[in-house]
Amino acid sequence: MAMRSIGVIPGLSVALAASFAAGPAVGQSEMPAEIRADVEFARNLSRAFQYAAGQVEKSVVKINAYATRSTRRGMASSFEPRPAGLGSGVIINDAGLVLTNDHVVADGNQYLVGLYDGREVAATLIGRDPQTDIALLTIEADELEAAPFADSDEVEVGEWVIAVGSPFGFSSTVTAGIVSAKGRGGLGEGGSSLYQEFIQTDASINPGNSGGPLVDLEGRIVGINTAIASRTGGSVGIGFAIPSNLALAVVERLLDGGVVERGALGVGLRALTPSESRRVPGGPGLGVVIGNILAGGPAASSGLLNEDVLLRVAGRDVEGVGDEAINRARNLISLIPPGEPAEVEIYRAGRVIETQIVTGQLRDVRLLDRAERVREATGGEAIAHLELGVVLRPLSDREKRIVRVSARSDAELIEYVEPGSPAEDAGLEASDVVVERIERALARGKKLVTLDVRRGRFADRVDIEIDAR
Repeated sequence: MAMRSIGVIPGLSVALAASFAAGPAVGQSEMPAEIRADVEFARNLSRAFQYAAGQVEKSVVKINAYATRSTRRGMASSFEPRPAGLGSGVIINDAGLVLTNDHVVADGNQYLVGLYDGREVAATLIGRDPQTDIALLTIEADELEAAPFADSDEVEVGEWVIAVGSPFGFSSTVTAGIVSAKGRGGLGEGGSSLYQEFIQTDASINPGNSGGPLVDLEGRIVGINTAIASRTGGSVGIGFAIPSNLALAVVERLLDGGVVERGALGVGLRALTPSESRRVPGGPGLGVVIGNILAGGPAASSGLLNEDVLLRVAGRDVEGVGDEAINRARNLISLIPPGEPAEVEIYRAGRVIETQIVTGQLRDVRLLDRAERVREATGGEAIAHLELGVVLRPLSDREKRIVRVSARSDAELIEYVEPGSPAEDAGLEASDVVVERIERALARGKKLVTLDVRRGRFADRVDIEIDAR
């Protein structure tokens, strides 16, 4: 059936224009002054949103990640890219650095960045940090506009913010809302990072927004959108952004070497009780209590004591209540480069003390802690071999008989293997038995560790070359 045309009514456009110019329709009254003031206020807020969006939208990009795979047809083979990630990013300097989420790029090895003006350019990955869900790309293009940053510590709950990105692939999409909370963590197994200190917002964030900026009304980045809480997969008004200060600290490390080496103190942290909070300078919302200081760990070497209250780290407040304060303290400590001194403020015995701490490598501190737990559980000896990334303990006489080694043997059981360590790379596992361990110095600061390993009925000799500097 043919579509019916309604045609054009002669003079209609002239009539409409005249009616708009004429003001209120017959029978309608003039808008009351107080309502007109409210409307003008709303228009002013609308103009503020327009300004903020205009400040940042040219800096926001769309990111497509692809993974190449080999295909074979007869005797010939070729490589074809398949989609491996879709999200957003933001240009942070004129040289073409693009900040985004790790989970946007993690499964890809080729990246295409769509710019505001429609250009598409290839991008190179500089580095990733899965633990904060931050990644850094670089592009080469002319006339790039970088977005400015704000101090995320100064953001207040209730403050207006806008999220910019490419939800469901729709580029340059802007949504508005407020900061609902700060210091959010506890996203659990499905969370996008281990170091969680998120800004929560009800600005609509959907799949594809990941990696885009959350900005204030001045158009400055206060966070990088990274996750939502939803039962449907779409926005229900609970979105999360990585604070800009944390994101920039990670960017610095990625530019320095492509990886983030985290500091650790070897302490337990707990939230202040309400009565403790009232005694601490600064009142509720400042500080965490230090406890369970690891013997031989960095905190013990720095002179910290159990029940010290940690107030500030490197000039930044340990703020928040409950888990929020613990998340904040953990993040601030982790961002201190291992081996470099940092100023801290603690509250001890009624007074505030300024002192210095030196953090250790997070991996090393974890190994020392594991060794301590093994000693407590077995009542015997345990050794953290930091270079290999394992915790070893001597076999008992009974275990030697089971494994069938000499009673005089120095055989050791591997209790723990650190993920990503030289030991894991060599295929070692917890419960392997090291019958013999020989270390030999090599040239250029290297060391060769040779292990005679038993696993059940099987024996193997494993050579591991490590950097001994």
